[in-house]
Amino acid sequence: MKNLCGGIIPVSVPPEVPLREFPYNAVVELVNPVADTVSRKTYTGADVDWYVKAEDIVLKNKGNQNAGNPQNHAPQGQQKK
Repeated sequence: MKNLCGGIIPVSVPPEVPLREFPYNAVVELVNPVADTVSRKTYTGADVDWYVKAEDIVLKNKGNQNAGNPQNHAPQGQQKK
């Protein structure tokens, strides 16, 4: 993930989330992201690194309201067999 200054912000997901392979430059959505920083004191001030933790990373689906919930695959109104 790139930040506004052009740097990279690491995104981590729990180890139990299966590997996802998306096309290069695919638009994705982070499920329940939390952004935070880690800073280190330096001689001239501080160095700050940003990172993001998320529960999952999914392809962004513009027409689907359930894009953030990949567990809900059954259409509304139908019962699972």
